[in-house]
Amino acid sequence: MRHWYTLVLFILVASGLSTLSLEPPFRSWDEVILQDVYSEAIISILLCIWVVLLHRIKLTRSVFWMLYLGFTCMALGALEDVEDEFLLEEGAVSQAIENVASPIGMLFISIGLYLWGSEQKRSRQQLQKLSETDALTGLGNRASFNHHLERAASGEKQRALLFLDIDNFKQVNDTHGHARGDQVIQQLALTMKQCIREQDLAFRYGGEEFAILLEGTHPRAVELVAQRIMTGFSSHLFTLENQQTFSCTVSIGIAHTQNPVKADAWLDTADQALYTAKERGKDRAVLKQQS
Repeated sequence: MRHWYTLVLFILVASGLSTLSLEPPFRSWDEVILQDVYSEAIISILLCIWVVLLHRIKLTRSVFWMLYLGFTCMALGALEDVEDEFLLEEGAVSQAIENVASPIGMLFISIGLYLWGSEQKRSRQQLQKLSETDALTGLGNRASFNHHLERAASGEKQRALLFLDIDNFKQVNDTHGHARGDQVIQQLALTMKQCIREQDLAFRYGGEEFAILLEGTHPRAVELVAQRIMTGFSSHLFTLENQQTFSCTVSIGIAHTQNPVKADAWLDTADQALYTAKERGKDRAVLKQQS
């Protein structure tokens, strides 16, 4: 509230200075147009209320001060308009305040609203990103995967869907605990990021299952990506508290296509390829063409 007291003091001092600069000071009541006084007084009161309300609105420091200074200047200019209705002649100070306060106030308010709009846009973008991101791995989550899968399925370029599943993950959780299981999940996510291009998309589908969308890649290139992921992940050693180590492997099902396909059918093909990889002994990739 100390800003509000400062505002009142500032307005009173400025108004007093402007009044002292006038000669003679006041009109008679017959010369005062009350309708103009009422309308300008209401504007002044509303602007002052806005200054007070700013303290109750959650704003960043930069936005608050831009709006605070803007509304303060506008309020000062409006109060000068009210004062002028009672004065016979405007003095130099009063004219200066009246001519400068409102434009400067509008400038500050415009800057404040621009900053506020920019911050709101960034906040919405951050919320959107959070809503599409898996908290544990930083990869896209299942909702994000479904969205991008629909878009990629309708394309006509060569593209592939990789469906990954960590082998024997339940045993890792049961033996070493869920915290260690989370480390395994995070390591696979890191390995995936390191083995794909910047334009490729990686997701955590759920639990120990992951997915990757590759565009503009022929089957052999996709198999090389899968092999790099399997090699990189299996070569990582996880260290326990007793200094013992263990490693994990991952199986990958690949559905490759170059025609528009239905998203559900494409995912089913990748899932079938993953099932085949598991049946063949795990720690391997199986590719199937999607017609």
